[in-house]
Amino acid sequence: MVENVFSSKQKNQVFRIIFLMVLLNWFSVKIVLPALPFLIKYFNTTPEYIQLSITIYLFGFSISRLFWGSFAEKYGNVRVYYPGLFISLIGIIISMTSNSLIQYIIGRTLEGVGIGCLAPCSRAMLTEIFEKNELSKRMIYVSLVGTSMLGLGPIIGSWIMKLISWRAIFGFLFIFSILLYLFSRINLKIIHEKNIDLTYKDSINHYRTLLKDRYFWGFAIPYACATGGFIGFFSASPFWFVSQLGIDTHTFPYLLLPPVALYNVGLLITHRMVGKYPLEKIIHYGLIVGLFLLIISVIICFLKFFSFVWIVIIISLFGLVAGFIFPTANSCLLSRFKKTAAPASAMVSTIVFLASSIFSTITMRMKIPNLIPIVVYIGILIIFAYVMYYFLIIKSNIYPNSNKSTT
Repeated sequence: MVENVFSSKQKNQVFRIIFLMVLLNWFSVKIVLPALPFLIKYFNTTPEYIQLSITIYLFGFSISRLFWGSFAEKYGNVRVYYPGLFISLIGIIISMTSNSLIQYIIGRTLEGVGIGCLAPCSRAMLTEIFEKNELSKRMIYVSLVGTSMLGLGPIIGSWIMKLISWRAIFGFLFIFSILLYLFSRINLKIIHEKNIDLTYKDSINHYRTLLKDRYFWGFAIPYACATGGFIGFFSASPFWFVSQLGIDTHTFPYLLLPPVALYNVGLLITHRMVGKYPLEKIIHYGLIVGLFLLIISVIICFLKFFSFVWIVIIISLFGLVAGFIFPTANSCLLSRFKKTAAPASAMVSTIVFLASSIFSTITMRMKIPNLIPIVVYIGILIIFAYVMYYFLIIKSNIYPNSNKSTT
């Protein structure tokens, strides 16, 4: 728990580190995508085993957050963040020096487990420093750059691989992590945290309370469907565009820029709406837009349009919806559970990235002779998210009529 009150200058100082933490968090997820088709040949393996490395990485990335969240609540976010970063560095080194698929998977798993600390620690720090509406705006700033790495990360990775080698991608992550550690040691000195007399039984009870809360699930489910579903597209992109459609390894990352751009458009629209409308209502509007865009996607599908261009268009439309939901759902959850921000952040991010692990497994194995599988995938996610939000939030009278916090 943070003991001190921050000035505006100090808030910005901490925010810059949080910004870099989120940047590394997203970089680590997608910067390796361009190397995956090459690694199939390098390790003399099948696409299924390379896909397994992504699934295991995302699984460790998600599940580890429950433990990091508990530790952060007990010992403080900053104290827990450093060991997590150290574990990720070990994983990066193992992956960078791997000569076998097993060694590569072990390295990526350790990297995912270590990097898993960044989300709960950074979000909890944000929650302890900023209030609800300001928190939502800061989340949007972070999201704009963080999720841009979904598109820019693979491009950077493809150029590093083209100019040097696939191992240099992990070298880049290693250097970034070391610099982040050094900057953190300098800028996070102003945070004074005290231990909380918290047992592991208390942590389990906190998680149990969250899982029983209708409000929690009402926002976590749309968040998981939107963000997890969006990440699923990016995980599958090298297997769709390179393996199935024959697009060059160094070209396909540029096809990921339009979805990220539309995602950021959604974030910017949300930013303009914050303060004018309740956050809960913004999410509702985003889901309605999602249903409308789903209808457009179905029409495109029935007209039998099919090429990589139409795949990019449909993914981009889904990205727009995800941009509405991510920062607002996150802010609603963290504001409501402000006193237990670390475990709340850990639980919601675990659910989101566990969903992304499941969705990625589905999309990576998906055959796309036409647009039908993609539209069905999107349709299930959007409809399920809307139905659950309607019954858990709107129908339960949690839905506010003003922009006041629903805590």
